[in-house]
Amino acid sequence: MRFSWLATYLLVVVLAGWPCRASADRVDRLIQILRTDSSYKVRMRVVITLTGIKDRRVPPALLGALSSDDSHLVRGLAARALAQQRVRQALPALRRVSRRDRNPFVRRQAKRAADALASLAAAPDPRRARIYVTVGTLKNRARRGGDRVVRVLRRALLDAFERVPGVTTRWDGRKPTAAELQQRRMKGYVLSGTIQRLSRRRAGRQTEIHCRIRVELATYPGNSMKAFYSGEARMAVASRSPSPEYLHVLYREIFSGAAREARNHIVRSYLSRR
Repeated sequence: MRFSWLATYLLVVVLAGWPCRASADRVDRLIQILRTDSSYKVRMRVVITLTGIKDRRVPPALLGALSSDDSHLVRGLAARALAQQRVRQALPALRRVSRRDRNPFVRRQAKRAADALASLAAAPDPRRARIYVTVGTLKNRARRGGDRVVRVLRRALLDAFERVPGVTTRWDGRKPTAAELQQRRMKGYVLSGTIQRLSRRRAGRQTEIHCRIRVELATYPGNSMKAFYSGEARMAVASRSPSPEYLHVLYREIFSGAAREARNHIVRSYLSRR
């Protein structure tokens, strides 16, 4: 009986400690793959995975990929990941890469990431904001992308509106109640919208991507429509057959541009008057 009890006790101790070690080992493995794997597609997937992991080892690994990876796709994705993780210490490196990288795609991604981090640093305290904006229902009526591009558009809209002075999209990881908004003397709004078109076609040695979206602004939580935007965005890349990973990067880029246009129109036509 003593031996059985001791074995059970040791098993419980091992299992209790296993999740932390497993998580730590996973991050280490991903970073090792990012540094050593010969496939740029694998390294792109690793960067995408690391983007969603909050760990002190992730930013240095992303910075390393930004500065030294052989693939311009991995470097560009690392730049975006640093902005999404809000690594403000990466701002000098991103600005340097935006000027010096040999690839225009990387320079563009690094500049956008640097601008995002700079605007985040200059943004007012969310507690002092006077307008709260969230994203509600988004639909994809295009024949491409499915739910994945809906998530891309949602993130793009939140990122775009978060940079408007006096506006916040954050509320302690949840949505506020009407009473909480009133207590802070804030007005609330919700964005909804539709991806009406998402297409790509070959044009010589390039691929052209086109999207059309409609975005509506309504009061939150009352849901009374106040403004809307309907517009298109286009881009062309020097690739006849983008890989699925690269295509996802391009979708992020084109929806980011469309979201910024939607934001600019809605701010000018309605929010700036509030």
